[in-house]
Amino acid sequence: MNKEWIKNILNGSKKLLKLTQIKPVNVGNFPEVSVKHLFEEFSGRPEIAVYMPPVTSKKMKQLDRKYFFTVVNTFFPEEMSDIIQHANR
Repeated sequence: MNKEWIKNILNGSKKLLKLTQIKPVNVGNFPEVSVKHLFEEFSGRPEIAVYMPPVTSKKMKQLDRKYFFTVVNTFFPEEMSDIIQHANR
């Protein structure tokens, strides 16, 4: 979490999920299942855009992998399951 993200949470433009709402997922280290490859596809969706921290292409490495995939899995569990199954094949 950085200052910019905290400011956005406090002013209401970003949100946090309660621990009781999240659906954690364990994603293996597959090249096709990376934050870099999936961020553009999922971060623009209105359901999760408010939960994604402000990230520029230079700061992509700062986006926590576990957080990203947990948020995606919370809102799109079927798609996340399909992605993981495809990567395992």
